[in-house]
Amino acid sequence: MACLSPEKAVVKSCLESWREVALVLDSVLAWEKDWYPAVTAGSLTMVYLILFWLSPSMLTLLSIVGLLFTMLDYLGPKLMDRIFSPSLWTGEKEKKLDNVCKSLVSISLLGSSCCNSFSNLKTNSPMTHFSITASSLLVLAYLGSLVSGMFLSYILTLVALMLPGLYRRGLLAKYCSSLVLKVEEMVKGKKLQ
Repeated sequence: MACLSPEKAVVKSCLESWREVALVLDSVLAWEKDWYPAVTAGSLTMVYLILFWLSPSMLTLLSIVGLLFTMLDYLGPKLMDRIFSPSLWTGEKEKKLDNVCKSLVSISLLGSSCCNSFSNLKTNSPMTHFSITASSLLVLAYLGSLVSGMFLSYILTLVALMLPGLYRRGLLAKYCSSLVLKVEEMVKGKKLQ
């Protein structure tokens, strides 16, 4: 087994009882089959249509989501042992799980790098920080006045779920190469520190 970084080892231990599900989700989000983007978009659309139809209050929605996560946390590992046989776990699946953990750590490093850069901008250039923050909030307020917040969250969630497939298929690099290079520099710079 390869040497694991501390972050990767923590992620891997958290995913231990969900490792089969993590591989299936990674396969779907990476578009390993041509029809996976349709499944992702269709499932997300169905969830948002149900939420739109029910229109629960925020407290009810948070309670239902919390209840769902609690049930999954309790019942998930018990059902995974019955659905997936532990004897079918192979070295190839282990390598895929390592790649999933590596991707999750990279996403975490990207998020912390963005937060650190923004925080450093506040100390190094407060006027730039203020202008970026104020203009971003004004644009969000304007968009919020034009379009429903639920629709905006649907679009942002859809984009977030499509990004891994776009990245792995090379479409993101093809059409947004300068942005992808900047993000990769930020992640690699954070790994070197």
